Amino acid sequence: MQEIDGEGSLEIRLLKRRDIEFGMELKGLAGWNQTRSDWERLLRLQPRGCFLAKLNGEKVGTVTTLSYGEVGWVGMLLVHPAKRRKGVGTALLRRGIKHLRSRGVEVIKLDATPEGRKMYKRLGFVDEYMVCRYRSELGKVREAVKKDDLTRREIKIRPISEKELGEIVFFDEKTLGVSRGNVLRELVRENGGYCLCTRDGQNLLGYIMARAGSGAWQVGPLVAQDFESAGGLLREVVKRVPQEEEFVVVDVPSPNLGANSLVKNESFKVERRFHRMSLGSDGYIEDLGKIFAISGPEKG
Repeated sequence: MQEIDGEGSLEIRLLKRRDIEFGMELKGLAGWNQTRSDWERLLRLQPRGCFLAKLNGEKVGTVTTLSYGEVGWVGMLLVHPAKRRKGVGTALLRRGIKHLRSRGVEVIKLDATPEGRKMYKRLGFVDEYMVCRYRSELGKVREAVKKDDLTRREIKIRPISEKELGEIVFFDEKTLGVSRGNVLRELVRENGGYCLCTRDGQNLLGYIMARAGSGAWQVGPLVAQDFESAGGLLREVVKRVPQEEEFVVVDVPSPNLGANSLVKNESFKVERRFHRMSLGSDGYIEDLGKIFAISGPEKG
């Protein structure tokens, strides 16, 4: 419990399953795409690292964290619009950072909205690169995919099997420099039919995962050795999105020019941008040329 000048008492406690409805309310007010399943997954993965803020006894904000070894991730930093600019967001962020530091995390990363970037910079976060959120109508993407299928070489793609999952995790870790195997295993468990891979004989060439969002299907992560493999995986997963869905979104690192060209070619257009930011000495190197889509702003 702490006092905020002129505002009253702020309490930050662990986020519980019973608080998910409040979290859904906050993300709805912010226009974000997460679902109840996303909140539940975050709580399963880091039950001691998700927090809720109460101002004078009223629920006002949330933050979640994930740890990938020496690298940590901050997400779902949300404050009710009526309670912003009162120090709640800063207090939540500090609690998330404190938790990650207690787990031995040396570098903390996040994807910031333009509105939140100022607060992160005040606490020492620095810019790395931009992440572009692309959006399109499912029907338009499928039309573009049909045209592409006529000119592209066929790539054999199949759902990720249980015995391939360890190889997928290793492939992902080689590309990102950190292991997020806990997240990938959860995504495959929940969305197996939309988690695909492609191979060249014994060699894994890439993988993709997709899942339902509250306003659009979210495609990502997409990690691949080359442009052709990434394109084949993207086109195949789009074909599998349920027909009744209206929109599809994908978050692409701006330094990967091939990835941006790929999604534009499939009729996606930029909807918004995030700032990838970090706090602490960055001792690992991402191979951004192989990261065609991130998993989502709440988990990197």
